[in-house]
Amino acid sequence: MMKLAGDPFAYLAQDPRATPQDRALMRAKYGLDDPLPVQYITWLVGDDWRMRDKTGDGELDSYGDRRGVLRGDLGESIVYGRTVGEVFSIRLPNTLILMVTQYVVTIFLALFIGIFAALRKYTVADNIITGISFVLFSMPVFLLALLLVQVFAVQFKHLGLPYLPVSGMYDPRGDRSIDELVRHLILPVASLAAISIAGYSRYIRATMLEVINSDYIRTARAKGLSERRITFLHALKNASLPLVTLVALDVPFLLGGAVITETIFRLAGAGHRVY
Repeated sequence: MMKLAGDPFAYLAQDPRATPQDRALMRAKYGLDDPLPVQYITWLVGDDWRMRDKTGDGELDSYGDRRGVLRGDLGESIVYGRTVGEVFSIRLPNTLILMVTQYVVTIFLALFIGIFAALRKYTVADNIITGISFVLFSMPVFLLALLLVQVFAVQFKHLGLPYLPVSGMYDPRGDRSIDELVRHLILPVASLAAISIAGYSRYIRATMLEVINSDYIRTARAKGLSERRITFLHALKNASLPLVTLVALDVPFLLGGAVITETIFRLAGAGHRVY
């Protein structure tokens, strides 16, 4: 991934004051002139255990000062001149707000839709939910985000209807209230949550169908318990347990989606900084 970004010091070639020696010195300082396997090892475990050429004169003059990601050192940002940890710590709270809100909305709606579809399997409502779920699950995050912007921001504003903001987490001309934050989070959260809801609801539907056809559910019905009590007290508790594992495994996907979402909606989060 580092190599995909290109040479971070390529801009020096356009600066008439920068000599080739200056460029070589900067590459030596950050270890970019090392072989790729050595760069990877340095990124992983640091370079404070070996001598480094930090002056670019071909002589090993001092030990390195990087500890590696395995010891909590993410390195230094060449662009911002600060450690990566400092750069991300400033914007991480905004990303956490987005992610936590998205998770709450996703789990709540996925449980509701999945249970509804399971209790009405093979009906018109179930078929409609299935079709919408397949469409959303196969849709890229960026495309869904752009569609939501076009409909609920551009078209609504054009028609004179109340429209949603598409940039930032607050209106810079207004106050930083909870209501303002909620309005700015609706479209980003919907962009991330819709795809996850589509997948999670199908998973809940499948596990609910498996549970409600099990022996202990038939026993509960034979005892005269109401369907509401059976569904929410017995079936849902066991059907939702595997969802915990699925949610944990989905974190990398959501973080990747956050990079795209924060970029489109210009949210000052860690994902936007990665972009």
